Amino acid sequence: MYLDLFSAKVFITVVEEDSFSLASKKLFITQPAVSFHIKALENMYNSTFIIREQGGLKLTKAGEMFYNFAKKFLKLNDELVNSIRILHQREKKDLIIGASSTFGEYLLPKILIKFREAYPNIKISFRIGKSPAILSGLANRDIDIGIVGNPLSTSVEYEEFLEDPLVIIVPKKYNYNDSPPKLKDVLELPFIIREEESGVTWCWKHYLLKHKLSWNKVKIRAIVHCNACAKAAVKEGWGACVLSKIAISESSQHYNILDFEGRLKRYFYFAYLEEKVKDPRINLFRKFLKINFPHIKTKSSSAKNTNRHVD
Repeated sequence: MYLDLFSAKVFITVVEEDSFSLASKKLFITQPAVSFHIKALENMYNSTFIIREQGGLKLTKAGEMFYNFAKKFLKLNDELVNSIRILHQREKKDLIIGASSTFGEYLLPKILIKFREAYPNIKISFRIGKSPAILSGLANRDIDIGIVGNPLSTSVEYEEFLEDPLVIIVPKKYNYNDSPPKLKDVLELPFIIREEESGVTWCWKHYLLKHKLSWNKVKIRAIVHCNACAKAAVKEGWGACVLSKIAISESSQHYNILDFEGRLKRYFYFAYLEEKVKDPRINLFRKFLKINFPHIKTKSSSAKNTNRHVD
């Protein structure tokens, strides 16, 4: 006798849904197919597992025993699949690093050059995307290491390793030479914002909430999906935008910078699966980040008079 994985899954689903019809919908098979799998299991073990009653379904003692063993069986199978997947990942030549857009565009290339100089035998490839995509890649084991600005997922481990100050950039036509602007005055401007999944937007929302300012009062003129688009929109005079200081490290001649003096900030996180720290390449890169990042400074703006502190 050989226990079929799918039949075991059908049985578990019927028990947990307490319904043949709900199990069929959840598994995307017909109700007769559900009944067929249950009957096949009962015939295999020469036992009755489920009794239909008016109030629902009732498990026999044999059914309860089978349910408990089937759960363990499927869990072991999942562990086996994951273990084989991890083995294949370790056998791959490339260490795959995924980074959210700001870190990936402005800092990761410099770090990878230094890392490859230090460890020329480790082959690296990298992907840049939104934090949810990077974390999903980690969970699916398509990425070995993630660097994100928004710790959304609870299924991975995080280590905070770099502070990322945020600033507001405004078009040149908004001149605050006389006195530092109040935050409530800046909020009178139209805003260009990054997409909902962006760590910057997430941090900006929480900052306003902390200062008892409603996100609903932000006059959103446009939602953009990259730092370059945000800066271009501000340059054209569309409105203000909150961005990482890292993303505006180049000349700011096209806009003015309003600084929060360190009050508005987020962090970049090294993200990984606990099982993956056994990979020595991951530990090397992890240590490399910690050693090298204290020496990475955000370049100050070349136009000193464009920086204004927000009161």
